[in-house]
Amino acid sequence: MAEPAAASESNIRRHTDLEIPVEGETVAATRYEPVEVKGPLPALLMYVPYPKDNMITYGGYDPLNRYLSRNGYEVAVAADELAVGNLVVIAGGS
Repeated sequence: MAEPAAASESNIRRHTDLEIPVEGETVAATRYEPVEVKGPLPALLMYVPYPKDNMITYGGYDPLNRYLSRNGYEVAVAADELAVGNLVVIAGGS
């Protein structure tokens, strides 16, 4: 099924160079916003454990983020560049 003309990609603004401070460090983020909608909007924050430019993050989630934005949501995707490769696994804990 084709999307309505009002849902074109030109109706979405994508900010790719955002930084979110977290405990003295910085987490990279991308923000999607509908262009033609005015006033306060509902917002969603998606936090993913992948580097910001990883294709899993933006190849897989980008269509969903664009869909939500076309339907009136502000969407911010925060990418966890701080913890990549620094996971601690505790086995047999109580």
